[in-house]
Amino acid sequence: MKIRICDDEKESADNWVSEIKAALGDDHDIARVEDVLGAVENLVSRKKTILGEATDSPSEFGDLDGSDVLVIDFDLVHIDDGGARTSGEGVARLVQSYAECGYIVVLNQYQPVIDFDLSLVGHLQSYADKNLNSELIGYTSLWKSDAEAEFNPSYWTNIPDVVAGREKLLGELGDNLDWSLLDFIELAPPDISKIGDTAFAFLSNEAQNIDDLSSVSAKEFLSNILDKDEAHAISSKTPKIANKLVVSRLAKWFDRLILRPLDTVIDVPHLAAKYPFLVEATSDEINSPDFWCDHSRQWEAHLKREMIKDAKLTNAEMLVGREVYSVARIEGLAEFEKLRDEFDYSNFPSIVFAEDISHFIEIADATEFRAGFHNFNDRRFVKNVDGKNYGPLRRFAFGD
Repeated sequence: MKIRICDDEKESADNWVSEIKAALGDDHDIARVEDVLGAVENLVSRKKTILGEATDSPSEFGDLDGSDVLVIDFDLVHIDDGGARTSGEGVARLVQSYAECGYIVVLNQYQPVIDFDLSLVGHLQSYADKNLNSELIGYTSLWKSDAEAEFNPSYWTNIPDVVAGREKLLGELGDNLDWSLLDFIELAPPDISKIGDTAFAFLSNEAQNIDDLSSVSAKEFLSNILDKDEAHAISSKTPKIANKLVVSRLAKWFDRLILRPLDTVIDVPHLAAKYPFLVEATSDEINSPDFWCDHSRQWEAHLKREMIKDAKLTNAEMLVGREVYSVARIEGLAEFEKLRDEFDYSNFPSIVFAEDISHFIEIADATEFRAGFHNFNDRRFVKNVDGKNYGPLRRFAFGD
């Protein structure tokens, strides 16, 4: 895997290189971009050429092209000959729109810097695939599965898995931009009916109903997130990069507004928490706190997988790097109501899923907070790991 660090301060960049190498291992190409501002300037030239504002541009873009992961410091600033300023977020947008790069992390963009977002909503408007406090860039759980990690937010993903999944999806899409967004991630009308206004409008400003939204194509979506002239230029001249941009923004939309609220789509640990009768285990195990609080347990291996297999969203899994299921399809299964009605909650242990460590813990060890989705799943819990910054802190008050 090729990972490049974009920061004009060599010491910081070298430290981040060392931290990622320590987490991921030495079998990867991890380095600082030597001439960051020059690389950004070349990419600005490519943008101008694609938009018809210049006649030619450099043919080589170095590490901004072809990297699997690009880590960008938000404080990185490029000022062109005309005085236009490009911040780290601007560089992320440039790379998403005009370069061949798999996954983008922007560091230290939002203040105050927090380690765990109690809203769980994140920053949908940013073109980064992940916004992160730089102190966390070397955490093992970002780069590979680490069941014993002390701090491992439920919304973190194994970055190499996401890069591999998206690479596969983009290989299947090729130059085609006529694919339906919602068909692609296998969301059907019963799923779409639960989507809120913000999620609906992010995909299309013109769609008026479920049928309209279901027909929105990648090309139409580009015109919703970019200026129409820019969207046309990118889609006609660099369709593969256009598809990469669509997949990145679609993944962020799906993760922030569809998956995290848990009412339309659900991942494995939250599925186990919400529907314990879908866990494959004996009654003694189900009623044992030790069973649930075993941090080495892989919940994917403890589901009634054969029963729920048709509810799994395969392409969406590759978008976000984790198994995900349609709530409507699970609840519509013939066996679902029978299992729910027969399940005995009277001996069920007082355990909750801790969002900051991605494990179940006893409720006596948890701190309650309220997420920011304004639905019935907003009541969540954290272990409250020492030394980590949680925010906004008012969400702890909402949880009391």
